[in-house]
Amino acid sequence: MHHELLLDSAIPTYALRFGALTSVFLIAYFLLAGWLDFQHIPSLRYFNIFFLMGGVFLALRQFHRDDQTRHTNYLNGFLTGMGVAFVSGVIFSAFVYTFFSWIAPEMGMAVQAAMPFKGITPALMSLIILLEAVLSGVMVSFAAMQFYKNVE
Repeated sequence: MHHELLLDSAIPTYALRFGALTSVFLIAYFLLAGWLDFQHIPSLRYFNIFFLMGGVFLALRQFHRDDQTRHTNYLNGFLTGMGVAFVSGVIFSAFVYTFFSWIAPEMGMAVQAAMPFKGITPALMSLIILLEAVLSGVMVSFAAMQFYKNVE
């Protein structure tokens, strides 16, 4: 039986809801690391992928559970996961830019000093965060679909 490859109209709702939720955890982790004075360890940002993984997996699980008749094909699942990664990346990168530019510029300078390359600005840090989220989202969404795809 051949299924038409239709985009599910609920994808943006899940991307916004779970992307915003994921960004809350990313921001909380960021603030906790700053409170613990860990901003001089830039490699701790790699733990962000676990929050992203959690958000993508939760979104796909809920996407699949909310409508048992829904055909969770690769395209719908992948776009849902990418939407979560993009929304959380945009919110978190905007937060980091705002935080390092206006709320705590001294913390931004401490992070800049800890970076292996010089000349990084809050805007460039925000762009890097967004790119990391999107690229990680591709990998996480692909991996998650191995669990949530419908098997014919």
